[in-house]
Parts: sequence; structure tokens; C-alpha cells
Amino acid sequence: MSTNKEYAGKVYRGQQYVFEILKEDNYIGAGGNGNVFCARCESLKGEFVIKILKPKQHYEEQKRYKERILRFDREMEAMAKINMGYKGRYILPLIDSCSSEETEKWYVTPKAVCLTEWLKEDVTVPFNQKFEWCMELCKSLESLHALKYYHRDIKPSNIFILDNTILLGDFGLVWNESFSDLTMLTEAIGPQSTKPPECHRGYAYAIPNELQYAVDVYELAKTIWMILKGKEKNCFNGSYICGLKDVSLELSDIQGVEERSIKTLGPLHDLLEMATMTDPSLRPNMNEFVAAMNNLVEVNKDENKIKEAELKVLAKKFINKNKAEIQGYHSIKEIVGLLDSIKERINLELDDFQDIIIRSCYEVDSTNNIMCIEDTNGNEYILAVTTLFVNQESILSEDFRLMVKYYDFSEVADYNEYQSIRELPIMPGVLEKIKKFV
Repeated sequence: MSTNKEYAGKVYRGQQYVFEILKEDNYIGAGGNGNVFCARCESLKGEFVIKILKPKQHYEEQKRYKERILRFDREMEAMAKINMGYKGRYILPLIDSCSSEETEKWYVTPKAVCLTEWLKEDVTVPFNQKFEWCMELCKSLESLHALKYYHRDIKPSNIFILDNTILLGDFGLVWNESFSDLTMLTEAIGPQSTKPPECHRGYAYAIPNELQYAVDVYELAKTIWMILKGKEKNCFNGSYICGLKDVSLELSDIQGVEERSIKTLGPLHDLLEMATMTDPSLRPNMNEFVAAMNNLVEVNKDENKIKEAELKVLAKKFINKNKAEIQGYHSIKEIVGLLDSIKERINLELDDFQDIIIRSCYEVDSTNNIMCIEDTNGNEYILAVTTLFVNQESILSEDFRLMVKYYDFSEVADYNEYQSIRELPIMPGVLEKIKKFV
């Protein structure tokens, strides 16, 4: 087994340049096809990375080694053709390589910052920057697919930032229609965190050419989720479900969204659900994926479209989370949270009061289920509530019903250091402009 020290100071002569592996702090990591080291070149400025095919003794079977040689050759060939087609855009530039059968196979790219470094918990990245990365990643894959190349290993650790641009790296599992399949019956392919069902053991060997695009689409959707969530390694299992705990993306989950560049994730929920469907034939292609991402931007420019999208999200969450035809919310936190999410978008039916449109709402006292609602006419409603009734029909008709609790608050003793709740500056009732009803 080779060690990192064996590579220190080693020289590699390519077609154009000579590279030397650094003597200290040279090891970056290893993948299925090769070891990766830091290198320098006296003829070129900058820092470089060299990927070297793992030596023969690393593999127990001769057949396995020959397969890796062919994969490594494909990786270099694909990178060369993509670089030629797009002149250094979308993927890490291929600086030099060696594919000789008589020497070690290797290739060199510029050293870039791995996206995982930006997804660590101690690094704060604004939403706009994250979304820009996602769009660049989408356009990169759209361009690769136009050349009939499919990456099949999309994950944050294979995405790099060079000169403020997102670039794809590690093409060890790249596929083109001209290739013959090297995947064995008992072999899985792709990253564990984003791998689609068809890439698991027993299925990966038989993916038809016309569905290779769907592997990238599935992995891309999960990678976008990881970028927006700020997750370096972990991703949800299976298909995306809007409203499902720990899976569904929320505006509150995304750092930097306070910039208010985006007010609804509605179109993104639809896209992630379609892109992670179990049946690969039902997933969108990359042209459709990019169009959906652009639609997210356009919807957020129009208040009417934002309202429509948010109501659709609310209906989707209701269907996904509740089996009952009518759902009653009883917790003051749930009620306030739900009403706040759809404020200025729906009519709220209050017992004994006219329907109102909410401008803002907040908790007054969680112990007694008291909340304050301000409507768009400037009226304030201080209410002790019991239940918020919601069903799919009410969502689509933009109409909710809030049950108000009636009892004698004068019987409540020692209310937050007041002798009676009636001594509070605000108490249950309705303040219509300047006149208060209790």
C-alpha cells in the first residue's frame, strides 16, 4: 500500500509542463479512482492539484484494476472534451495529463476551494450567494448534458469555487452514450448522501442511456437542498416532501433570507418533489430544471404570484401532513405560526366579528392562549383562542376560521404580577382604531 510520504517531491512530466508534488502538507484526499495531492509547476503561476491513479497493488483483483484504468481514461477524456467545448467554463480546467500505459496515469487542475468549506456551521453565506451557486451549478449540468455527458457523482465535495465561479470536478463516474457499462451487478455508484434509487446495488448496472440524465437531476436536487440548508454532509433520505419535518425547506431555515430577495419557495418545493421522484422517467430534464429555477425568481417579483404560490404550498403541506379532511390547530404557537405565514393572503373568519385580513399577529400569553391580531384596517384584536380550523377547501378559497374562547378573565388571579387580568394595559377584546370593545 502506498503512503503519502512516497509521493512527496515526486516529479510528473506531462504533455506541456512538469509538476512536482509538495514535500509537506501535500495530501488532499482519495476517491474511488485516485489519490489527490498538492503540486507546483515552475513554468506556471498559482497552486495546482494532481490526481494520480491508485497503484495496481491497491486492488485485490486484476479485473478491478483494469476497470479503474478505463474509468480514469474516461475521466481525462471527458474533461478534455468538455473543456474544449466550453473553453474552461463549467468544470475545473484540465491543465495537463498523462495517459501513457507505461507510466502512472494522472491529470492536473488548478487548486480551488471545495464548496464543503462554505457549508460548515461556522461559515455564514447569504441566501443570494447560495442561490447564485445553485443557478451556476444548474447551468453547468445543462451544458454538460447538451454534450451528452452525465456526471453521476454530484455532491458538495465535488463542487469547487475558482475565481468566484462554481465549477464541477471529479469525473470518475462520468457517462457518455459511447461508453460501455463497467458497473457490476453487485456494485452501486454515486455518493451515499445524494444517490438515487436506481444507483443502488443490483440496479446501477442496468441504467439505460435515455435515463442517465435523471441520475444528475436527482443528485442535483439534493445538493441544492444541502447548499440552501447549509448541510455539509447529511441529506434527507428518499424523495422530497413539502411540509415533512426535517425535510421541507422553509424560509426560516435559510441563512441570509432576511434580505427579502425571496418571499416564497413554492416553485422550488414543486421542483424538488419532481426531481427526487423514485421513477427516474418522471423527473424533469436539465432544461426543465433550469426553467423551474428561473421561474422561482420570476414568481418572487410578482405579489399576486407570491400569494398564489404560498397558498399552494399551504395546501400541499396540509395534504402531506394531515390525513383528516379538517385539521384543527390548538396550540397558540401553531396558530400564530400558521397565521403569520399566510398573513395578507387569506380572509380570517372570527366568531362574532366580520372577516378580516391579517397584517400581523403575535403571542400575548401562551398559558392562556391569548394572541394579538392586527388587521389591514389598523384594528387590533386581543383574543383568547381555542382552535384554528383549516381544510383543503378553505385553503383554496382563501378562507380560515378561528374559534374564540369566552370566559370571565376576572377570575384569573396573580396574572403576571397583576391582581386581575383586567388591570393589564391590553386585555381580551377588540380595539377598533381608538374604541375598545370587550
